[in-house]
Amino acid sequence: MSWDIFFQDLPNNINSLNEIPNDFIPKDLCSREYYIKMMKELFPNADFSELSWIRLHESTFSIEFSSGNKDKIDYVTLHVRGDNKSFEAINKILSYTNWRAIDSTSGEVIHKEVSGEGLKIHNSFFEKK
Repeated sequence: MSWDIFFQDLPNNINSLNEIPNDFIPKDLCSREYYIKMMKELFPNADFSELSWIRLHESTFSIEFSSGNKDKIDYVTLHVRGDNKSFEAINKILSYTNWRAIDSTSGEVIHKEVSGEGLKIHNSFFEKK
C-alpha cells in the first residue's frame, strides 16, 4: 500500500479537508507543459515514458505521480512507498511550486514542508496487520 498525497488548489485559510467550504471550486495548478518541464527539472532520473504517470524510483523509496490526461493539470496524486527520504522529493515540489497538498492519511493540509506524520500513521497501521 502507498501513502497518498494530493496536490490541488486549496483555499488559503484551511488546515484540513474538513475546512474546505462546500462552494469552493479549485482552479487548475498549471499547464501540462509546465508540469512536465518542472518534473524533468526536479527529477531528471524519473521514468517519463507515460507522462500522466511519472515514476521516481530511488534506493529506499519510490513515488508515482499521477496527473490525469488533460492539458491543464488540476491535481497531482503522489503514491509514496518506502522510507522518509521520500520527504525530500515531496518538499522539492512544495518549494518549487508553492502548491499545498493534502495528506490522505491525516486529512491535514501540507503547507510548506512534509513532516511525515501521515507516513508514520500509515506505516504503523500496516505494521499492526
